[in-house]
Amino acid sequence: MLAQSDAFQTVDFVDPASGTRLASQFAQLSLAVRNNQAIPALPFFENQMNAALGTFGVTCEGVGFPNCASLAATYGGGLVARGDLADTIQVLNIIGAIFPGVGLNPQFGDSLFVTNKGYSNYNGLLATLHKKMSHGLQYDLNYTWSHSLDNISAAANNEGGNGPGSGGILCDSINIGVCRGNSDFDVQNSITADWLYELPVGRGKALGGTMARALDEVVGGWSISGLASWRTGLAFETVANAFPISFANNVPAIFNGDTANLKVDTHYEINAASGNPTIQLFHNQVAALSSFSGPLGLEAGSRNNLRGPHYSNFDIGLIKHFPITEGVHIELRADAFNVFNHVNLELPGFGGTADISSPSTFGVISSDYAPRVLQMALRIDF
Repeated sequence: MLAQSDAFQTVDFVDPASGTRLASQFAQLSLAVRNNQAIPALPFFENQMNAALGTFGVTCEGVGFPNCASLAATYGGGLVARGDLADTIQVLNIIGAIFPGVGLNPQFGDSLFVTNKGYSNYNGLLATLHKKMSHGLQYDLNYTWSHSLDNISAAANNEGGNGPGSGGILCDSINIGVCRGNSDFDVQNSITADWLYELPVGRGKALGGTMARALDEVVGGWSISGLASWRTGLAFETVANAFPISFANNVPAIFNGDTANLKVDTHYEINAASGNPTIQLFHNQVAALSSFSGPLGLEAGSRNNLRGPHYSNFDIGLIKHFPITEGVHIELRADAFNVFNHVNLELPGFGGTADISSPSTFGVISSDYAPRVLQMALRIDF
């Protein structure tokens, strides 16, 4: 399938002198920073950074750092801890501590092109019970059990159409299976029903079949219609606020905990980080948050491995038919969408993400679907 990809994604550059690679050396640096350990001298950074700084007549040690990896950690700051390889290299490039083109294209942040590296797979079981109109009643009852998997859910001509997680661009143009996971629109269980019932009252009906025309205009010609739906929650992902592979992709966080920590139990609580009352998706936000970490090197976590709240809705319509002549009818109808004003919560975060770098918003749901809506309609058929 067609998908957008980044031609200028991070390159796992090899240091010719030591044979070490950028990704593995940066992974060691990120681990040391996260664990508050002493920053070791890493051959890749020693050779590449001292060579670049040498053009200014200085070295990492000469400007007060024990080694070049320590300089990278200092100037990279939180980027290194989060595993944001691309932005860290950009920072080092800006300060002249690494040569342009080492790991990143020296001129542009990204270069998007359309490729055929997108792929998807859908399997589903569809069951339908249908009743044709008889005795004034018709209905449909539908059940779908399905699973949709892909490596990108955005349309090829929509750069920002896949939410803040991957921005509508393939996670990795080289390893196209890196972000294979549940589709953004994956619904594994869905039940829908619709019906129309003409009340058996009025001229020609079971009740009051011979009533006067004037009385029929009041009590006859009534119908009730309805539409009900229920589905399981949509898939979404936890991001790390890190861009190791491409500036266009905030990669999924790395899951390294117990799946029991991801139990969904939507509830009100006082947010531990902000102190404000919030709607929280996870049964235990602290446990869920601790189950994820940032990427290491050119790593990316599992895409769309979480599930949001389920959705249910009930619409109803009341219709009254007024026969004027044989060829002219008036229909008056009142419709109520989400008639019970049931609250359906949307996914956490912006566009459906849980950001591990923002504990105050992790798992917090701040929006819902439309409340009850009423409408009236007058229609003339002739």
